[in-house]
Amino acid sequence: MRKEVELRDRVDSERPVAPLRPAEDAVIIDTDHLDLDQVVDRIVGRVQART
Repeated sequence: MRKEVELRDRVDSERPVAPLRPAEDAVIIDTDHLDLDQVVDRIVGRVQART
């Protein structure tokens, strides 16, 4: 299953029309090793910092 997802993501990101990529102004949040509350806290913190 993992290989199928990786293949899908690679194909989607390399397609010539509308490739799947983060927006230029996207904020990437690494959620590895974070629980749900920590992820929400990071997102809320980023939003509050922009306003």
